[in-house]
Amino acid sequence: MEQDPHVRRLLVEQERLINLKGRSEFIDIEPVDVTPGIPPDKYIITFTCKGIARINESGEPVASQFHRVSMYISREFPRQEPHLKWLTPIWHPNIEHKEPHHVCTNNVQNFYSTKGLDDLILILGEMVQYKRYHAVWEQPWPYDKEVADWVISYAEPRGIVKHDKPFDDRPLLREYKIRSGGKGSKSKPKPKPKPPDDKTPAQQTKRGGVVLGTKRVPSAPLPPQPTPDSGPVRRPGITLRSKRGS
Repeated sequence: MEQDPHVRRLLVEQERLINLKGRSEFIDIEPVDVTPGIPPDKYIITFTCKGIARINESGEPVASQFHRVSMYISREFPRQEPHLKWLTPIWHPNIEHKEPHHVCTNNVQNFYSTKGLDDLILILGEMVQYKRYHAVWEQPWPYDKEVADWVISYAEPRGIVKHDKPFDDRPLLREYKIRSGGKGSKSKPKPKPKPPDDKTPAQQTKRGGVVLGTKRVPSAPLPPQPTPDSGPVRRPGITLRSKRGS
C-alpha cells in the first residue's frame, strides 16, 4: 500500500528537525501528542538565545533567554506554513504580545513549499534575536503596532536594535568541522622521497645525533699517469722523464 504523502512528508521533516536540534545550542524541539507509528505533527520549540520579553515603565527592554512557540502542521503543509502560536512573553513587532499571540513570518517572502520546517524554525529564532524584524508601517505590515512604534521611536534611535545591530548576534547553528587524522578520515599521502641525484653535493644523514653516512660525488678524473716507454710527462713547471727500458 502506498504511503500517505502527508505522512511521508512528516517523516522527512522529523529527520530535518532532529538534525537541526543536534546542530544548535539555542534550539530545542520536542514533539507533543505523539501517536505511536505516526510521525508527529505538533511540536514545542524552545529558544534560549537572547530576546526581549517586554519593556519596563521607562521603555527599556527586559531581556529573556527562554522563548517558546507551538507549531501544528496541518494537511495543507507544505502549501501553507504551519500554525504558530507564541507561548512565552515576547516583544517583537511581528509577534503579537497579547492574545492570540499569532506570529507573522511574512510567508509570502519567507515560506514556500521547497523549504522545510528547519528553515522556518531558524527564521523564528532570528526573529527572537532581532536579526529579522519589520517595524515600518507598510507592507507586509507589522503584526503588533504597539511594539512597532516602540522600535521606530525608541529602540532604533537609541541603538537598542537596528537591522545591522541585532539584540543577540550569536549564530544559532554550530559550524561544521572537518576532522583530519581520525577514524574514517582521509589524510593526504606523504610525498615519496626523490631518487638520489649524483649531481648534488655530498649530504649527510643524521638520526638521533649519529651520522649514518654520506653520499659522495665523483671527483674530476686524474691526469694520466706515466707508463713505461712513454714520452716525457709535463706537470706545471716540471718535466718528468720517463723510465727507459734497458
